[in-house]
Amino acid sequence: MGHALKLGYSSVWVNDTEHGKPIEFLSALRRDFGRSVELGVAAINVCKWFNVEPQRLLAGVPPDVSVALCVGDLRQRLASGVDLGRLVERLILFANTSRDMGFKTLLAAQGPRILGLSNRFDGVVFGFLKPAPVSYAKRIVGDTEFYSTAPSLVYDEEYTEYAYRRLMSSAKYVYAGASGHVRRVFPNLEDYYLMGSIDKVKKLMVELGELGVHGAILAYPQSMNEALITQAYPLSR
Repeated sequence: MGHALKLGYSSVWVNDTEHGKPIEFLSALRRDFGRSVELGVAAINVCKWFNVEPQRLLAGVPPDVSVALCVGDLRQRLASGVDLGRLVERLILFANTSRDMGFKTLLAAQGPRILGLSNRFDGVVFGFLKPAPVSYAKRIVGDTEFYSTAPSLVYDEEYTEYAYRRLMSSAKYVYAGASGHVRRVFPNLEDYYLMGSIDKVKKLMVELGELGVHGAILAYPQSMNEALITQAYPLSR
Protein backbone atom coordinates (compact mmCIF):
# COMPACT_ATOMS: atom_id res chain seq x y z
CA MET A 1 0.00 0.00 0.00
CA GLY A 2 2.75 2.43 0.95
CA HIS A 3 4.65 1.57 -2.22
CA ALA A 4 1.56 2.20 -4.36
CA LEU A 5 0.89 5.58 -2.74
CA LYS A 6 4.49 6.68 -3.24
CA LEU A 7 4.09 5.96 -6.95
CA GLY A 8 0.95 8.06 -7.10
CA TYR A 9 -1.96 5.63 -6.90
CA SER A 10 -4.99 7.20 -5.23
CA SER A 11 -7.40 4.31 -4.59
CA VAL A 12 -7.15 0.85 -3.07
CA TRP A 13 -9.76 -1.91 -2.96
CA VAL A 14 -9.71 -4.57 -0.26
CA ASN A 15 -11.00 -8.10 -0.85
CA ASP A 16 -13.08 -10.21 1.55
CA THR A 17 -11.21 -13.51 1.48
CA GLU A 18 -12.43 -16.74 3.08
CA HIS A 19 -10.70 -16.15 6.41
CA GLY A 20 -9.88 -12.46 5.99
CA LYS A 21 -11.04 -9.54 8.10
CA PRO A 22 -11.68 -6.77 5.56
CA ILE A 23 -13.29 -4.35 8.02
CA GLU A 24 -10.30 -4.44 10.35
CA PHE A 25 -7.96 -4.01 7.39
CA LEU A 26 -9.88 -1.00 6.09
CA SER A 27 -9.75 0.59 9.54
CA ALA A 28 -6.01 0.00 9.74
CA LEU A 29 -5.45 1.54 6.30
CA ARG A 30 -7.49 4.62 7.19
CA ARG A 31 -5.58 4.95 10.47
CA ASP A 32 -2.15 4.61 8.84
CA PHE A 33 -2.75 6.56 5.61
CA GLY A 34 -5.57 8.94 6.51
CA ARG A 35 -7.77 10.37 3.78
CA SER A 36 -4.97 10.58 1.25
CA VAL A 37 -6.36 7.44 -0.40
CA GLU A 38 -9.80 6.36 -1.53
CA LEU A 39 -10.77 3.01 -0.02
CA GLY A 40 -13.24 0.38 -1.15
CA VAL A 41 -14.08 -3.22 -0.33
CA ALA A 42 -14.95 -5.43 -3.30
CA ALA A 43 -16.77 -7.24 -2.09
CA ILE A 44 -18.22 -8.07 1.31
CA ASN A 45 -19.37 -11.67 0.94
CA VAL A 46 -22.92 -11.98 2.27
CA CYS A 47 -22.63 -15.78 2.25
CA LYS A 48 -19.65 -15.58 4.61
CA TRP A 49 -21.35 -13.03 6.89
CA PHE A 50 -24.87 -14.49 6.64
CA ASN A 51 -25.33 -14.83 10.40
CA VAL A 52 -23.88 -11.42 11.29
CA GLU A 53 -26.19 -8.43 11.53
CA PRO A 54 -25.33 -5.87 8.80
CA GLN A 55 -25.34 -2.92 11.23
CA ARG A 56 -22.88 -4.69 13.49
CA LEU A 57 -20.50 -5.56 10.65
CA LEU A 58 -20.65 -2.24 8.84
CA ALA A 59 -20.28 -0.18 12.01
CA GLY A 60 -16.53 -0.79 11.80
CA VAL A 61 -16.18 0.54 8.24
CA PRO A 62 -14.49 3.97 8.16
CA PRO A 63 -16.41 6.88 6.62
CA ASP A 64 -16.16 7.55 2.87
CA VAL A 65 -15.48 3.91 1.96
CA SER A 66 -17.16 2.38 -1.09
CA VAL A 67 -18.86 -0.84 0.01
CA ALA A 68 -19.49 -3.50 -2.63
CA LEU A 69 -21.58 -6.54 -1.72
CA CYS A 70 -21.85 -9.99 -3.28
CA VAL A 71 -23.80 -13.18 -2.57
CA GLY A 72 -20.67 -15.36 -2.77
CA ASP A 73 -19.50 -17.62 -5.55
CA LEU A 74 -21.01 -21.00 -6.45
CA ARG A 75 -18.67 -23.01 -4.18
CA GLN A 76 -19.37 -20.81 -1.18
CA ARG A 77 -23.12 -20.92 -1.69
CA LEU A 78 -23.17 -24.70 -1.99
CA ALA A 79 -20.96 -25.13 1.08
CA SER A 80 -23.17 -22.82 3.15
CA GLY A 81 -26.34 -24.78 2.44
CA VAL A 82 -28.26 -21.50 2.11
CA ASP A 83 -30.38 -21.23 -1.02
CA LEU A 84 -29.88 -18.32 -3.39
CA GLY A 85 -33.24 -16.76 -2.61
CA ARG A 86 -32.36 -16.33 1.06
CA LEU A 87 -28.93 -15.00 0.13
CA VAL A 88 -30.51 -12.41 -2.15
CA GLU A 89 -32.81 -11.31 0.69
CA ARG A 90 -29.78 -10.93 2.93
CA LEU A 91 -27.90 -9.07 0.18
CA ILE A 92 -30.69 -6.51 -0.08
CA LEU A 93 -30.78 -6.11 3.71
CA PHE A 94 -27.03 -5.45 3.72
CA ALA A 95 -27.43 -2.99 0.84
CA ASN A 96 -30.24 -1.08 2.51
CA THR A 97 -28.29 -0.92 5.77
CA SER A 98 -25.14 0.24 4.00
CA ARG A 99 -26.95 3.00 2.14
CA ASP A 100 -28.78 4.11 5.30
CA MET A 101 -25.38 4.41 6.99
CA GLY A 102 -24.20 6.73 4.23
CA PHE A 103 -21.86 4.41 2.33
CA LYS A 104 -21.62 4.35 -1.43
CA THR A 105 -23.03 0.87 -1.96
CA LEU A 106 -22.19 -1.23 -5.02
CA LEU A 107 -23.33 -4.61 -6.28
CA ALA A 108 -20.56 -7.10 -7.10
CA ALA A 109 -21.78 -9.71 -9.58
CA GLN A 110 -21.19 -11.61 -12.82
CA GLY A 111 -24.47 -13.23 -13.82
CA PRO A 112 -27.76 -11.78 -15.10
CA ARG A 113 -29.93 -12.75 -12.13
CA ILE A 114 -27.88 -10.81 -9.59
CA LEU A 115 -26.99 -8.00 -12.01
CA GLY A 116 -30.73 -7.52 -12.39
CA LEU A 117 -30.74 -6.15 -8.82
CA SER A 118 -28.51 -3.22 -9.79
CA ASN A 119 -31.29 -0.65 -9.40
CA ARG A 120 -31.15 -1.29 -5.64
CA PHE A 121 -27.53 -0.12 -5.52
CA ASP A 122 -25.43 2.97 -6.29
CA GLY A 123 -23.41 1.11 -8.91
CA VAL A 124 -21.96 -2.21 -10.01
CA VAL A 125 -18.60 -3.97 -9.69
CA PHE A 126 -18.55 -6.49 -12.53
CA GLY A 127 -16.28 -9.54 -12.41
CA PHE A 128 -14.75 -9.22 -15.88
CA LEU A 129 -12.34 -6.84 -17.61
CA LYS A 130 -13.03 -7.69 -21.23
CA PRO A 131 -15.23 -5.84 -23.77
CA ALA A 132 -17.59 -8.71 -24.62
CA PRO A 133 -18.64 -9.47 -21.03
CA VAL A 134 -18.82 -5.75 -20.20
CA SER A 135 -21.15 -5.14 -23.17
CA TYR A 136 -23.28 -8.07 -21.98
CA ALA A 137 -23.54 -6.64 -18.44
CA LYS A 138 -24.19 -3.09 -19.59
CA ARG A 139 -27.26 -4.28 -21.49
CA ILE A 140 -28.60 -5.54 -18.15
CA VAL A 141 -27.64 -2.69 -15.80
CA GLY A 142 -28.02 0.30 -18.13
CA ASP A 143 -26.41 3.56 -17.10
CA THR A 144 -25.57 2.70 -13.48
CA GLU A 145 -22.02 3.58 -12.35
CA PHE A 146 -19.92 0.68 -13.52
CA TYR A 147 -16.60 -0.76 -12.34
CA SER A 148 -14.83 -3.86 -13.65
CA THR A 149 -12.35 -6.18 -11.98
CA ALA A 150 -10.47 -9.40 -12.76
CA PRO A 151 -7.22 -11.21 -11.94
CA SER A 152 -4.62 -9.05 -13.67
CA LEU A 153 -1.09 -9.20 -15.07
CA VAL A 154 -0.20 -5.87 -16.71
CA TYR A 155 3.50 -5.53 -17.47
CA ASP A 156 5.98 -3.16 -19.06
CA GLU A 157 8.41 -5.37 -20.94
CA GLU A 158 8.32 -8.74 -19.21
CA TYR A 159 6.75 -10.73 -16.39
CA THR A 160 7.98 -13.58 -14.24
CA GLU A 161 6.89 -17.18 -14.57
CA TYR A 162 5.74 -17.01 -10.96
CA ALA A 163 3.42 -14.07 -11.69
CA TYR A 164 1.99 -15.90 -14.68
CA ARG A 165 1.34 -19.04 -12.61
CA ARG A 166 -0.40 -16.97 -9.95
CA LEU A 167 -2.53 -15.28 -12.61
CA MET A 168 -3.63 -18.62 -14.04
CA SER A 169 -4.36 -19.98 -10.58
CA SER A 170 -6.45 -16.94 -9.70
CA ALA A 171 -8.33 -17.00 -13.02
CA LYS A 172 -9.12 -20.71 -12.64
CA TYR A 173 -10.40 -20.02 -9.14
CA VAL A 174 -12.75 -17.32 -10.43
CA TYR A 175 -13.87 -19.53 -13.32
CA ALA A 176 -14.63 -22.47 -11.01
CA GLY A 177 -16.77 -20.24 -8.79
CA ALA A 178 -18.86 -18.80 -11.61
CA SER A 179 -22.40 -20.02 -12.11
CA GLY A 180 -23.20 -22.55 -14.82
CA HIS A 181 -25.00 -19.86 -16.80
CA VAL A 182 -21.99 -17.51 -16.73
CA ARG A 183 -19.66 -20.30 -17.83
CA ARG A 184 -22.00 -21.17 -20.70
CA VAL A 185 -22.09 -17.57 -21.91
CA PHE A 186 -18.34 -17.08 -21.36
CA PRO A 187 -16.78 -20.56 -21.61
CA ASN A 188 -13.15 -19.55 -22.21
CA LEU A 189 -10.73 -19.11 -19.32
CA GLU A 190 -9.22 -16.12 -21.18
CA ASP A 191 -12.42 -14.18 -20.49
CA TYR A 192 -11.76 -14.33 -16.75
CA TYR A 193 -8.44 -12.51 -16.52
CA LEU A 194 -6.58 -9.51 -17.89
CA MET A 195 -3.08 -9.94 -19.27
CA GLY A 196 -1.07 -7.69 -21.56
CA SER A 197 1.61 -5.07 -22.03
CA ILE A 198 1.02 -1.49 -20.92
CA ASP A 199 0.43 -0.33 -24.51
CA LYS A 200 -2.04 -3.13 -25.20
CA VAL A 201 -3.97 -2.60 -21.97
CA LYS A 202 -4.08 1.18 -22.47
CA LYS A 203 -5.97 0.59 -25.70
CA LEU A 204 -8.26 -1.84 -23.90
CA MET A 205 -8.96 0.72 -21.16
CA VAL A 206 -9.99 3.29 -23.78
CA GLU A 207 -12.39 0.74 -25.26
CA LEU A 208 -13.80 -0.14 -21.82
CA GLY A 209 -14.21 3.56 -21.05
CA GLU A 210 -16.21 4.00 -24.25
CA LEU A 211 -18.43 1.13 -23.08
CA GLY A 212 -19.13 2.99 -19.84
CA VAL A 213 -16.63 1.51 -17.37
CA HIS A 214 -16.02 4.13 -14.67
CA GLY A 215 -12.98 2.38 -13.17
CA ALA A 216 -10.87 -0.75 -13.55
CA ILE A 217 -9.79 -2.62 -10.42
CA LEU A 218 -6.65 -4.68 -11.07
CA ALA A 219 -6.77 -7.72 -8.82
CA TYR A 220 -4.41 -10.45 -7.62
CA PRO A 221 -1.60 -11.02 -8.53
CA GLN A 222 -1.22 -7.40 -9.73
CA SER A 223 -2.18 -5.94 -6.37
CA MET A 224 0.16 -8.08 -4.27
CA ASN A 225 3.51 -7.52 -5.93
CA GLU A 226 5.59 -4.31 -5.84
CA ALA A 227 7.14 -4.94 -9.24
CA LEU A 228 3.74 -5.48 -10.88
CA ILE A 229 2.21 -2.49 -9.08
CA THR A 230 5.07 -0.39 -10.46
CA GLN A 231 4.68 -1.70 -14.01
CA ALA A 232 0.92 -1.01 -14.06
CA TYR A 233 1.25 2.56 -12.77
CA PRO A 234 1.37 4.20 -16.24
CA LEU A 235 -2.25 3.09 -16.70
CA SER A 236 -3.31 5.57 -14.00
CA ARG A 237 -1.77 8.59 -15.71
